[in-house]
Amino acid sequence: MIGKMNGEFSKRLNLAARLFEAKGKQYMAAYLRSSQRRIEKIEGGAPYAVCTYYFPSEIAAALNLEFLYIEKVVGLAMGVGIIRRGSIARQPEAVCSYQQAFCNLLDMGILPKPKVILGVPFPCRDAISLCRFLHSRHAIPFFEVKSATMARDFQHVVQSLSAQLGYRESLPHVLALSAQATALKKEVDTYRRRYPGIIESEDCMNLFTIENDFGLPSAVTVLQELLRNVRSRVPLYQEPAYKILWMGLVPLYDSSFLKKVEQTVGGSIVMEEMWLYDHRPIGYQHFYDDLAHRIRQSFFYSLGRRQNVIHKTAERMKVSAVVNFLQHQCSFLPRTAKSFSERFVQANIPYVVLGCDVIHGPVPEWIWGQLKRLHRREYHGSSENGEHPVTHHG
Repeated sequence: MIGKMNGEFSKRLNLAARLFEAKGKQYMAAYLRSSQRRIEKIEGGAPYAVCTYYFPSEIAAALNLEFLYIEKVVGLAMGVGIIRRGSIARQPEAVCSYQQAFCNLLDMGILPKPKVILGVPFPCRDAISLCRFLHSRHAIPFFEVKSATMARDFQHVVQSLSAQLGYRESLPHVLALSAQATALKKEVDTYRRRYPGIIESEDCMNLFTIENDFGLPSAVTVLQELLRNVRSRVPLYQEPAYKILWMGLVPLYDSSFLKKVEQTVGGSIVMEEMWLYDHRPIGYQHFYDDLAHRIRQSFFYSLGRRQNVIHKTAERMKVSAVVNFLQHQCSFLPRTAKSFSERFVQANIPYVVLGCDVIHGPVPEWIWGQLKRLHRREYHGSSENGEHPVTHHG
């Protein structure tokens, strides 16, 4: 077991950043460096807030405390091996294994107790259950944002915490940085759609939580480096013959999982559902209303909107297949999987539903069997012989 509060987490993030620098992936190194600096401050005693995924990063960036997003910090911790599959206690039982992993970070002393909890009940109720559990167990103040009163609740959070802690940055400055990051993300997306597969999918799945840094200088730096890398790849670009759209998540205990998928299938993953978010502009004058509106217009807020974006992306990028990889302990993603099938059948795009527990594991062997069927092009949904794409739930 890792020793309590010995700085091991930040040390491993530093090592990982150096490895990416040696590979010439400055965007990944910058992403890890920003997380390393934050973890170092928290290890040193700086107060921090723990946030659910959709708590607005612009609020967190403006307030005078550090902040950690549950899914992001768990991904980082497993990525650098500070916690490992097989050693994570399945407590509390009633929540997703992402939340269980975060509890382990606290229980093992890898992270100190947060000063405050900030939660939005979207899209995953398990995250709110964890927030309530931590509030009850550790007596940590918990600000729960309600769906019906989001704007008012965001304002209450800012007024309460700024009165206690003050501001780190002015809100206009934070909003300018957020707008800059949004513009860079859109430019990266333009290249990704024009040149499918130009970025390694593995990197995009590691980087999609940069969304939680919008409003900080680090998000701008990371996306500038990513855009520079993408532009440098254009002269030698070759379009892959078999293109895959990846929905859902990946096992966090296997850093090369997506490369193995591509090798097994004989194709390239050209877009990821988790990368498809689109930040809407936030104004200073109507800051809280704009934040609430952005959440209600976001990708995962409405199943119909999510379906529309996924299907349009698949058709515009002319993908050869769609793989939906489910987190089995998730209270949100698995129940929506079947709803995507009909339009993919109509478009003759193979749609394969796979999944396992992405924290506890392992990846079952049947998953590789299904991917080999894609390699043999047995999931072709061809109208020529009447065969349709097959969905498979493990």
